[in-house]
Formats: sequence, C-alpha cells, structure tokens
Amino acid sequence: MKLLLDIHSRSPYPANSLSNFADHYFELDQVPIKCMEELLQSLKAPPQDQLAICQMDGRAAKEYGSVIRWQKNGSTFHWQGVYFNRNSKECWRFLVCAYDAIADQSTAYAQALLDTGHSLLWHSIGKSRKYQTCLTTVEFVSLLYYEKKRVRRRKSTRTTLKFSLNTECLSQS
Repeated sequence: MKLLLDIHSRSPYPANSLSNFADHYFELDQVPIKCMEELLQSLKAPPQDQLAICQMDGRAAKEYGSVIRWQKNGSTFHWQGVYFNRNSKECWRFLVCAYDAIADQSTAYAQALLDTGHSLLWHSIGKSRKYQTCLTTVEFVSLLYYEKKRVRRRKSTRTTLKFSLNTECLSQS
C-alpha cells in the first residue's frame, strides 16, 4: 500500500472508491442518492431541483452546481427545507451526518475506508477556501479519517449503528 493516497476518481483502489464521484448508493432523509457529489451539489440548488440532482451522474451534478453562484446568497446551503450557512456548525454537522450515512449504508465505501490501511489520505485537486467549494480539502480528508475511525470501531465491536436523519443532527447543539 502506498504511503500517501490521493483521493481522486482516477486514482487506483481504494482511493477512487472514496472519491465523491464514486457510486455508493445511500439515502438521506428518504432521498436516494447515487454518490456524494450529487448531494454536495444539491445543497446549492433551488429546493425544487434537489431531488433531480441527487439522481444525476456525479459529473453532471458537478457541472450543474458549477454555474450556481451560491456565494451571492450569503453562502447559504439548504437541504429539504433546512437552511444553514456554509461556515456554520450546522453545515459541519450536516456534512458529518451525510458521511455517516454513506459509511453506514454502503459496505463498499466502508470497506474502501478500511482498505486504506495506514496510508495518509490527501486530495490534491481540492480547493482550500470555503467560499470556493462545498467541501474543502481539509474538511473532506477530515471526514474520511473520522468515518474510517467509526467503521473500525464498529467492526471491532460488531455493533450496528443506526443512522439518524440529518434534520435531527442539525437540531443538536
């Protein structure tokens, strides 16, 4: 295993499987989602378009989201009628809940996390400024490490974690 894994859709396994473009079906608030990129791009879209974006191909969702000037609306994201600022704790809680959902519901995603072994994870093509992206490089890699720890813990204790809806996560203090 390489010492440094660049998480990218064109990287070899397991890095490509952890890309936000990799197909790992999961549900969030009873909305079926094909890959994480669709969910991330839907956060910028008008409410009436969110469900359709979550069914697009990841690259099509990225293209759709790239023309939305979400920074002009005060950097506000929303999901299913819940609004939150990109720089808020609520946004971070939502992202954690979303990554919890994919790690809990996709065995292939969870296995890819475990298969990274002791390698360092990085995302060389990501952006570092919050106003430029839905998820910075540091946020993305932090979420991967967090989920890897959760999956390892779950595997070692052999307990099944029940996913709680994101609206519950957003309402937690």
